Amino acid sequence: MKDKKWMRKALSFLLAVFMVTGSMGTVLTAAAEEPETPPAETVEVVPTEAPEATDVPEATEIPEVTDVPEATEAPEATDVPEATEIPEATDVPETTEIPEATDAPEATETPEIVDEAAVDYSRSVLDNEFFDSGFAATFSSAQLYVNPTGDELVGRVTGVVYVTHRPQKGQLNERISVCVYDQTAGVAYGYLAADAVHPVPEEGIENQRHTGVFASGVEMPCALLVLAAATEEPVPTPAPTPVPTEEPAVVPTEEPVVEPTEEPAVEPTEEPVVVPTEEPAVVPTEEPVVEPTEEPAVEPTEEPVVEPTEDPAVVPTEEPVLEPTEEPVVEPTEEPAVVPTEEPASTPAPTDVPDDLENIDRADVIIPGKPTFEMDKATAELGENITFTIHTKNATKILMYIDGSVNRYIYDVPTDTSTLTMSFSSMGSNGGKRTIAFQAYNGNTPGEKSAEQTITLTKPSVKPQVTVKNIDKTTVGLGENITFTLSVKNATKVLMYIDGSVNRRFEDITPDMTEYTFTMSFSSLGSNGGKRAIAFQAYNGTTAGEKTSERVVTVANESPNKPTVTSWSLDKSTVDLNETITFTINTKNATKMRVYIDGKLNRYIYDMKDGATTFQMSFSTLGSNGGVRTVAFQPYNGNTPGAMSDTKTITISVANKPRVELLKISNPNATLGENITFTLRIKNATKVLMYIDGSVNRRFENITPDMTEYTFTMAFSSLGNNGGKRTIAFQAYNGAVGGDKTTATTISLMSGSSAAPVIANVKIDKTTAVLGEQIKFTVYLDNATKLLMYVDGQVNRRFEDVTTSMSKYEFTMSFSSLGNNGGVRTIQFQPYNGTTAGEKFKAYTITLTTTVVNKPEVVNFTMNPSRVKLNVPVTFTVNTKNATKVVLYVDGKANTSYPTTGDVTVIERAFASLGSGNGVRAIQFKPYYGTTAGELSPAQSLTLYVTDDPLTVTVPAAKQGEDLTVTWTAAGGAAKYQLLLTTPDGTAALLGETAALNYTVPGLKLLQPGDYTITIKALSGNTELESVNKAFTVTGDFVFAVRDDSTGIVVVKYNGTASTLTVPNTVAGLPVVEIGAQAFEGNTKLKSVTLPATIEIIGRRAFAECKNLLEVK
Repeated sequence: MKDKKWMRKALSFLLAVFMVTGSMGTVLTAAAEEPETPPAETVEVVPTEAPEATDVPEATEIPEVTDVPEATEAPEATDVPEATEIPEATDVPETTEIPEATDAPEATETPEIVDEAAVDYSRSVLDNEFFDSGFAATFSSAQLYVNPTGDELVGRVTGVVYVTHRPQKGQLNERISVCVYDQTAGVAYGYLAADAVHPVPEEGIENQRHTGVFASGVEMPCALLVLAAATEEPVPTPAPTPVPTEEPAVVPTEEPVVEPTEEPAVEPTEEPVVVPTEEPAVVPTEEPVVEPTEEPAVEPTEEPVVEPTEDPAVVPTEEPVLEPTEEPVVEPTEEPAVVPTEEPASTPAPTDVPDDLENIDRADVIIPGKPTFEMDKATAELGENITFTIHTKNATKILMYIDGSVNRYIYDVPTDTSTLTMSFSSMGSNGGKRTIAFQAYNGNTPGEKSAEQTITLTKPSVKPQVTVKNIDKTTVGLGENITFTLSVKNATKVLMYIDGSVNRRFEDITPDMTEYTFTMSFSSLGSNGGKRAIAFQAYNGTTAGEKTSERVVTVANESPNKPTVTSWSLDKSTVDLNETITFTINTKNATKMRVYIDGKLNRYIYDMKDGATTFQMSFSTLGSNGGVRTVAFQPYNGNTPGAMSDTKTITISVANKPRVELLKISNPNATLGENITFTLRIKNATKVLMYIDGSVNRRFENITPDMTEYTFTMAFSSLGNNGGKRTIAFQAYNGAVGGDKTTATTISLMSGSSAAPVIANVKIDKTTAVLGEQIKFTVYLDNATKLLMYVDGQVNRRFEDVTTSMSKYEFTMSFSSLGNNGGVRTIQFQPYNGTTAGEKFKAYTITLTTTVVNKPEVVNFTMNPSRVKLNVPVTFTVNTKNATKVVLYVDGKANTSYPTTGDVTVIERAFASLGSGNGVRAIQFKPYYGTTAGELSPAQSLTLYVTDDPLTVTVPAAKQGEDLTVTWTAAGGAAKYQLLLTTPDGTAALLGETAALNYTVPGLKLLQPGDYTITIKALSGNTELESVNKAFTVTGDFVFAVRDDSTGIVVVKYNGTASTLTVPNTVAGLPVVEIGAQAFEGNTKLKSVTLPATIEIIGRRAFAECKNLLEVK
C-alpha cells in the first residue's frame, strides 16, 4: 500500500486550521456575549392601614392660616446668546479620472498529473483496490448526503474532498465518508457516491484555488483547504468578474457616486459639511425655541404659548445641512453603483467551457442558450433612458457588454425574458457609437454571447441655462439676508459657487420653471476682505450648462442697511387688565422685531416690511411695579440688530375689581361653641378670604363671579387674646386680582352657660361589625355645644355642629383598623358647652373583624359628551354596587368626592384646563362604602378643546420607509398648524409649520418599526389654540438607518421569522447599500436570503449563527 506520509501532512494541516478557526469562533462568541445582569430586586410596597384621627386639641379654634401670596408673574424670557460664527471650509481638489482597465490574461492550462503504478487516478475510488483514504476529486458536481443510506442532502460539491473511509463494493450503498471544507460554509462531513470520486496523487497536492459548490445545489465561489492540481479531467474555468472598461462596473456613471465631479459629495467648500449652515439647523439663536413668556402657557393674550425661533431649520443658509451629490445614487445610469458579483474581482476573464473534457460526467451541467435582445431606441441623448428586452433560455444571470467589455450583471433572471433600463453618461471612444451584447450564464456555466447591436448617442439638444436676474442688495452686513432671483431654462438643478467653490445645490428645480428665488446670509467676510464672488451653473440630469459670470457682493462687519425703528405709537396708554392695545411701529430695513416689556424680551414680530407694522396685545398681570409697564422695540435684519427704540409707559388698572361687604352677623354677642351665621354681599369674585384678628383664618373657594350673596355658619372655640373681643374682616379675589379688604367688625364672645352639659344615654345600632362597615351612633344630650368621641381612651373626633337646643345627636362612621386589642374597641363620649366640659359617659365595646362583605364597586360609567369645550359641563353616569360615595379621579389623581344616590349616580362637572395631555384627560371613579374603598374603575378619555371648531386628525395606515400624508380639519381661529413627531425611542422633533390642512411625513423619518405619535398644534399667530396627539404604528421586520453620507440605507437588524427573505432594493427612495454588522446574527428561521444588486458592504458577523441558512444570493 502507498506510503501515508502525505496524508499525515494533510491531516496535520487540517487539524491546525480547525484549531485556529475553532479558537476564533470561541473568541468571537465570547466577545459577542453580554454578561447577564441580575435583575434588580423589587420591593413590594404593602399599603399600610390609614391611621385613625389623632386627638385634636380641645376647644381650640381652627388653626388660622397666613395670607396666601398672590400669584407672582411668570418670568419673561431672557435673551439667549446669539450663535457664534462657524468657520468656512477650504476648497477640495476635483476628482481625477479613473484609468481604464487593461484586458485580463486568459487562464493557462494546468499541467496534467502523472499516474502512479499502484493507484489508477483516472478511475473511481471503488475501482482502486489500493486506495483506502486520502485526497480525492469529484468527476463532476456530486451530491453530498447526510448519511450513508438515506436521501437527505447536505448540498452539492465540486472539487477536492478528503476521504476518511472507503467501503468495500456492495457495502453501505457504496458511499464513502468524506470531509469537505468550504470558505463560506466551513467544514462539513457527509457521504458521496464512490463511483463519482477518483483519487488525487500526492504529487500535485497544493494550495490552489478552485470553484466549488456547497449549498443546496446553489453555486457559490469557495476555496478548498487543500486542492490537487488539475488532473486528466480539468475543472471548468470559473465565470468572469466584470473587467473595468471605459465605464468600470463599480463606477456607476461618468461622474462616480462618491465623487460628483465638479461638486464633491462631501463638500468641504468654503463652509465645511459638518457645519451645515451659517445658522445651524438646530439654531442656538438669540430667541429660544420655547419662549418662557410673561404669562402661563394657557393665557392666549400677552405671551404666546410656543415661540417659533428666529431662524427655522428649513431656511436655506449659506452652508446647507446635507450636500446631495450631482448625480443621485439611485439613478440607474450606464454603470451600476455596486456590482456584488459572484466572481471576485481578481478572477480572470471568462473562457468557454472546453468541449474536449475527458471522463467528465456532463449530466449535471446546463448550458444556457445564446441570448437575443431588442432596444426601444437605437439613437438617444446622453442621460436618456433606454430599455433593453433580453430573451434567454436556461439562464440564472446575464452579463452585459458595452464596447466589448463587461459592464454589469443581471441577477435572479426570473423568466426567459428580462428587461433592463439604463442611460449613458458619456459618448465612449467612438464618437457616440456604442456596441451592446449580452451573455447568459447558468450558475458558472457560460453560454454563447449574443450578436452585437449599436446605439448612437448624441449630446442633449438644449443645454440647461441659468442667469442672475436680480440681487436685491450688493452690499450687506454679516448675517443680513440677501435675496437672489435667477432665470432658469431646461434645468433640473442649479449649483451656486461662492469664491469659486460649490457652496450649495438647489435640487427642487423642474425643467418647466423659468424663475427661482432664494434668500441667504453670509457668516464671514471670506478671504478677500469681504468681496464675495457669486456664480451659478445649471444642470439637466448630468448635463451641465455654462457657468454664469461672477457677480460680486460686498460683505461688511457692520451692515450699511442697519435696521431702525423710526417711530412708534400706541392707541392708549391707560388700560384695564386684558384690554387690547394696538401698537404701530415704523421701521426701515427690518425683517423682524423684538418686543421688550419691563426691560425683558417678551416676544417677536416676524415678516417686517419697511413702513408701518401694526400688532395687538393685552396684559394679564399688573407686573412688579403696581401696574406701570414699560414697552420698547429692537429691530433686526436677519441676524443684524438695530438700536433699541425709545421706551413708553403703559398704566394698567383693574376694571370691575372684586368686592365683598359684610351684610349681617346673626349674633355678634355669642358664647364659645355657639354657631354664628355670616351673610356677605359679593360682586365679580371667585374667592373670599376671612380674617380673624388680622390673620387669614379660612378661604371660601366655591364662589363664582355671578354670585351676589354668600352665607356660612361657624362657631368660635376660644376667646382669643383680647378677652373675647374678636375682629372680623373679609377680602374678595377674582383669580389673582384682589379687591379691597372690608372694615374690621368686632364680635364679643363669652365662656358660656354655668350649667354643665350632660349626656343622658348612648345607642349603637351594632356592637359587632367588619372593618369599613358603617355603624350608627345616637347620643342623647343636654346643654351641649360640642361633643367629643373617645376610641380606646383617645379623642378620635369632635362634633362642633352641636347646639344647646339639641336633645340628641346622630352620626354614622366606620373603623379602618382592629386597634391594639384584637378588634375590641372601647367607645366613650364627653359633652362640652363652650370650654365647659361635662362628665364622660360610660364606655361601650364594639368587636371588629377583618372580613369585608359586599365590597363596593363601580360597575361602569359613561360620559356625555366625551369631547367638549373648556368650561362646558360633562354629565357622568356612574353605576355602582354597595357604595356610599364615589371619588372622581382626573389624570390619575383624586379630584372630587360625590355621595351616591342608590346604584346610579349622575354627576355634572366642567373642566377649566386642558391638563398636561394637550386636552386628553383620563377619567376614573373609585367607590367607597364608608371608609372601605373598592377598586379604581378603568380609565376613559375625555377630550377637551379651546375653540368651537375642534381639531380632528386623520392618520392613514403607515408603512415602513414610505411617505405618510396626515390630514386634519380646520380648528376655529387657527391661522397655521405646527407638527411634531415622536419616534419609538421617545425622541420628539419638529416637522414644520403649515397653513394647509395636510402634511406629508417623509419616509426617511419612518424607518424604525414601532409606535409613533404625531402632535398637531393649532396656532393663532404664536398662541396655541388646541393640540391633538395622534398615535400610529409603523410595522416592519427590518430596522433601517440612513448611511452617514446620506447616500443609502443600512440594514441594521432583521427581526422577522421568514425562512425565505428578499432584502428590498430601495427604502424611502434611497438604495439599500449595506448589511450592518450582526444584522441577521442568530436567526435560526432563515434558510434563503436574496440581497439586492445595490449592496456594497456586508458587515462583520452579519449572518453568524444562522444555523439553518443554506444560501445567500
